[in-house]
Amino acid sequence: MPAQPDDIREFRRCHDCGGVKPISEFAFANKAKGTRQGRCRKCHAAYPARSLPPESRHLHPAEVARIKRYRGGNRRLLREYLRAHPFVDCGESDIVTLQFDHRDRSAKRTEVARLVVRKPWSVVLDEITC
Repeated sequence: MPAQPDDIREFRRCHDCGGVKPISEFAFANKAKGTRQGRCRKCHAAYPARSLPPESRHLHPAEVARIKRYRGGNRRLLREYLRAHPFVDCGESDIVTLQFDHRDRSAKRTEVARLVVRKPWSVVLDEITC
């Protein structure tokens, strides 16, 4: 019997779609060790769209990357800001209990938490200080 390529003799079940497919349909997880991913290439390509929140699924990948970059940096800056600026009325400094009040309610554009994950720190700071 002639030798057959490994991908014809070996099959694997995809974790997502449940289809049994040739091993060649699964990308390497670690090529040096010879391990393959648990999702087939088609399901793996579709995974990022499913893992995003529904309101972000329509976003361009570059915008998703920008949001991820802002999220980490802005959260750190926000914690530093809250530690440096205790609550004005009672002097509370526990950052878990603090929230933002606007002196002028008409100046509020949106929630600070929403801005922190999507906008540059300068926009967040403008909203905090208005």
